[in-house]
Amino acid sequence: MQWEDYAANGFPNTTRDGYMAENVGWLRAQLPAGARMMLWAHDLHVSRAPGWMGSVLGLQSGTDYVNVGFAFGTGMFNAFPTDAEGQITGPVGPQAAPPSTLDGFDAPALATRVPLFLLDARRVTDAGAPATFTGPVPVRMVGATYDPGAAATTYDYPTQLPHDFDLMIYVQTSTASTLLPFRYQ
Repeated sequence: MQWEDYAANGFPNTTRDGYMAENVGWLRAQLPAGARMMLWAHDLHVSRAPGWMGSVLGLQSGTDYVNVGFAFGTGMFNAFPTDAEGQITGPVGPQAAPPSTLDGFDAPALATRVPLFLLDARRVTDAGAPATFTGPVPVRMVGATYDPGAAATTYDYPTQLPHDFDLMIYVQTSTASTLLPFRYQ
């Protein structure tokens, strides 16, 4: 029923994420009292930005909902390559990270030269915090598809800490994950 509604309405992200949140709620309801749950999804889906699954989960769960964003400076990642129209042009595979934008989160994080860190955004306050952290500031978020010819800012999403994410993991140089063999039969 969710898929039919989603498709009938033209596949809007808000509908998809609303149903994702509904399904997470159903799964949580199946757990025994006091149990915890971990959910892994793309940064935008877990974000508290309006319209995303995380905004619904945050409203439903209050401080029990703790989300984590991921950011990286340079390196490789796996994604389906696409053309400028968003059409997939090949199999999933390693892609080179686009350069960080100077006004985004990634550039000052890269400048720290710290190879790996965890930022507890819940400790960031508007008073005295640099704009890099309070935002909104662009954070690079690449999903399952990636257009290597797109402008570097194509994958930057305005993010406001600590509203959108409680924690932010930063990896200076990422490596593409090892793909497991897959054969569709």
